[in-house]
Amino acid sequence: MPKPRPTRKSPLPSTQPRTLVVSSSEAEIRQLGFKPGEGKRKPEQAVKYRGPNGETWSGVGAMASWLKKLQEAGEEIARYRTSA
Repeated sequence: MPKPRPTRKSPLPSTQPRTLVVSSSEAEIRQLGFKPGEGKRKPEQAVKYRGPNGETWSGVGAMASWLKKLQEAGEEIARYRTSA
């Protein structure tokens, strides 16, 4: 017969409201020179294609619909490639 799994205790005492812990954590974060919510973010993808009406596509993922329509119409998509 398997052993019963130990129950996990909450890291916060039940008498301490969560908002108090969050606000004190935010204060500590600010003291360290950071802003709450600031963290690792995905870097913005550089624009690799720019359309005639200002549309953009980074070249990542499925081809943008505006670029696909131009390609299907016989346009050379290299014409819309940016220098970046």
